Amino acid sequence: MKAMLSQDLEFYHDKVGVTNYEQNLNATQNMFNSDTDLQRELLSEFTEVHPVPGYGAIQTGVTHALAQAVSQGVRLNNDKPVLSHAIQGCDIVNGRFINSKLIERLRQCDGLIFGSPTYMGGVAAQFKAFADATSELWSEQQWAGKLAAGFTCGSNLNGDQSMTLQYISILASQHGMLWVGLDAPQGFGERRVNRLGCQFGVTAHAPDGKAHPEDLATAEYLGRRVATLVSHRGQKVSVP
Repeated sequence: MKAMLSQDLEFYHDKVGVTNYEQNLNATQNMFNSDTDLQRELLSEFTEVHPVPGYGAIQTGVTHALAQAVSQGVRLNNDKPVLSHAIQGCDIVNGRFINSKLIERLRQCDGLIFGSPTYMGGVAAQFKAFADATSELWSEQQWAGKLAAGFTCGSNLNGDQSMTLQYISILASQHGMLWVGLDAPQGFGERRVNRLGCQFGVTAHAPDGKAHPEDLATAEYLGRRVATLVSHRGQKVSVP
C-alpha cells in the first residue's frame, strides 16, 4: 500500500480539513482491517469536477446518490424486483441511445422513476438521447398506464430544476403514463423532506457537490411513495 501513495499526498475532507500522508495511510489501513462491505462507486456519467484553487478538484456524483436513495425507498415498500440503470457511454452511439434491451425491460415494469441532473435549464444530453429512443414505443403507447416520477439536482438553489421535472413529466405524458409527485408540503408534518418545497418531484441543491441529507431523504420518500402505489399492481419499479 505504501508504494502506491506519494509521501506528499494530501487529502481534503469537507469536515476535518487537510490530512497528510501518515493520516491517510492509517485511515486506509483501518478501513481495510474493518469488517465492512462498504463500497463507493463514482460513475463517469454522473460525475462533476469542480476546481479548488490551491488544491486540485472535487468529484461529485449527486444524481447517482439520489438514484440510490430512490431505489432504497422502493425496496423498503415493495418486495418486488427493482431495475436500476445508469446510462453509460456505451449506451449512446453517434448521439443515439441504442440499448434496446433496457427499453424492453422497462416495458415490463409498472412504474418508472426518471432522474437527470439539470444542465442549462433542462435534462442532460444522455437522458434526452434515451427519451428520444423511447419514441419507438410511443405510437403503440406501450408505457400507457404505468406510474412515473422524477428527480433532479443542480448547483444553484433554483437553476430552473423544475423545468427538468417538467420535461420528464411531459415525456411521461407522451407515453400515457400517470405522474406521481410528492404529497409532502415543505414545513408541515414531521417527515423532514422536500426542503426546497417542490411537490412536482425531487429537486436537490448541491452547491458543494455533495448531496444534502434531506434531499436524499426526499428521494427515498419518493421511492417509497411510488412503490406503495405500484404494490397495488403487483410488479416492479425501475430507476433509469
